Amino acid sequence: MAYAECPSGSASIMVPAVAGEEGKILMLSVESMPGHGEVFMSTAPYVGLQTQNSERIAVSVAAWILEQNASECDFLFRIGGDVDETEAVDGPSAGAAMTLVVLSALSNTSISNTVSMTGTIELDGSIGPVGGVSAKARAAAKEGANIFLTPKLEMYERLLLSGVHKNYDIRVIEVQDIFEAAAIVLGGEVPLEKNRTYRGTELPEDLDIYAILITPQVARFAKIANDTLDDTVAEVAQAKLRGNGEFDAYFEGEMNATRTLLDKKYHYTGANIAFLAGVDARIVGRPITEAELKASISDVEACLAGLRKPALYQDNAEEVFGGEVRMTWARQKLDDVLNMSGEGEDMMVYKLRELDYAKGWCTLAGRLYDYGGAGEKLNEQSLRLLAKEKLEAARQVVLSEDSDVGWHLMAAEEAYDAGNYGAAVYDSAYSIGMTMASEELINQTPESLKKRVGGFVAKEVGGLWPNLYKMQVQYYSKEGSTDLATAFRMAQFVKELEKNNDEAMKILIAAKVGEMPEPQATMPVVPVQENGQLEVSASARDAFALLAILGLLLVIAYEVGEIRGEKHASI
Repeated sequence: MAYAECPSGSASIMVPAVAGEEGKILMLSVESMPGHGEVFMSTAPYVGLQTQNSERIAVSVAAWILEQNASECDFLFRIGGDVDETEAVDGPSAGAAMTLVVLSALSNTSISNTVSMTGTIELDGSIGPVGGVSAKARAAAKEGANIFLTPKLEMYERLLLSGVHKNYDIRVIEVQDIFEAAAIVLGGEVPLEKNRTYRGTELPEDLDIYAILITPQVARFAKIANDTLDDTVAEVAQAKLRGNGEFDAYFEGEMNATRTLLDKKYHYTGANIAFLAGVDARIVGRPITEAELKASISDVEACLAGLRKPALYQDNAEEVFGGEVRMTWARQKLDDVLNMSGEGEDMMVYKLRELDYAKGWCTLAGRLYDYGGAGEKLNEQSLRLLAKEKLEAARQVVLSEDSDVGWHLMAAEEAYDAGNYGAAVYDSAYSIGMTMASEELINQTPESLKKRVGGFVAKEVGGLWPNLYKMQVQYYSKEGSTDLATAFRMAQFVKELEKNNDEAMKILIAAKVGEMPEPQATMPVVPVQENGQLEVSASARDAFALLAILGLLLVIAYEVGEIRGEKHASI
C-alpha cells in the first residue's frame, strides 16, 4: 500500500543528437514503477553528468506538474538507437524530451512515434536553447518525424531550417515551456500552421520603471544602450532590403520592445535585446561565401586593432573592465572561428554569426573605453594577485562538461595572460558563480525560487554593474514563472557582484595610497559533501565572491553548444 500512489508506465520519444557536425536520432525511453524516489540510467552507452542531472530535473518537473509524490516512484531511463555501445552521451539538450516521457509514463498518455524534440529543461518548466538545431531537424525528418519541437530559435537557425523545410515534410514548432510542449505532444493541441511568424521578446504587462539612481556612469551606459539600438535600426533597414519580408515583423517587435525597456530605464536589458537583434539582422539575406567570411574576419581584426584602452581612474574603472571583457570575448570568438574545421553552408552561416558577435563585442568595448576618466590614476597591476586567486579558484570548481563556464574560464586565462586583470577577475568569477548557482539550483522548487528571487528584487544594490544586472533579475522574474530559474541565477551573481565590486575598489584605492592589504597565504578549499554538492562556508564564499560579471547570457536564454559548445551569447 505504501507504493499505491505511483503509477507504473513507460514511454519513449525520438531525441536528436549531434556527433561532430552530423545529426543522429536516439530513442529515449523511461519506465516508472513503485519505489523510493530513485532515478536510474542504463549503463550502455555511458551517460555524462549533464544528462544525469537533466533526468533528475525532468522527474522533479513532471512530478510537480502532475502533483505526484516522486519519492514513491523509481524511474529507469534508457538511451538506444543509432549509437555505439562504447559511445558516451552527454549534454542537457534532451531534458525537455525526458520530461515529456516521464509525464507520459505517469499519466498513461501516449506519445506519437512521429514526434521528436530538443531543448533543455529548467526546474520551473522553462525550455532552454540548444545548438545544432538544423542538423537535428534533418535527422528527425529522415527518421520519419513530422513534428519537431524546439526552444525559441536564433535567426541564423531559422534561416538554416528553411533548407530543411524545402527538402523534408516536417513541421518545426518553437515552444517556450514544458506546458506548451505537453499540450502539443500529449494533448494533441497542434497549432494551425499560418503564415510563419516568429516568437520575439514578450514584455511583461506589469513591468514598472526600474528604480536606479542616474549617476554619471549610469548615464554613460544609457547612451551606449541607445547607440546600440541605433545600430540595430540601421542593420534592420539593410536586412529589409536584402530579405523577402519574412522577418520584418519580428525585428520591428524587437526594436519596439527595446524602446519600451529603455523608456522604463532597463538600460542593460534593452541594450541586450537590441544587440542580439542586430546580430540576427546582419545574417538575413547575406551572401554565404568565402569572400564574405574573409571580409568579416578582416572587419573584426581591424576593430580589435583600433581599440585603445584608457588609463584607469576611480570613476571609469568598471567601464574599462567591461571593455576589457568584451575585447577578450571578441578575440576569443575570432580565434574560435579561425580554428573551426568543417565545411558546408551550415558551418559557414555559423562562422559568420560568431564573427558578428565578435564585431559587436568589439564595438561595445570601444564605447566603454570612450570615457577617459578623471582624477587620480589607479594601478590595474594591483589586481594581479586577486585575478590569479580567482583564476585558480575557477580551475578548481569548473567542470569540463559545462561548455559555457569552460569558455569563460578560457577567456579569463587569456585576459590574465594579456595583463587585463579586471577582465580576468570578471570571467573567473562568472565561471565560479555559474557552477555554484547550478549546484544550488538542483535543490530548489518553483515555490522556493519565486520566494528567493522576490526577496532579492526587494533589496537595493550598489554599483554600476550590480544595478545593471539586477535589471535582468527583475525583468526575468516578471516575465513569467517559466523564467524564474534564469532570474535565480542572475540574483546569485548580483549578490556576489556587489560584494566583490567593493573589494576590488578597496584594493585599487589602497594601492594608490600605498596601503595594499596583504594577500592570503593559501587559497580556501571548497569542501564537497558525499552527495557531490558544494558546501560553501562564509569565508569560502568571500574568496569566491564575484567582482563585476559582464556577460550573462541571457538566457538567458542559453544556447548549449552542440555545434561549438557555447551558450547563447549576450552583450
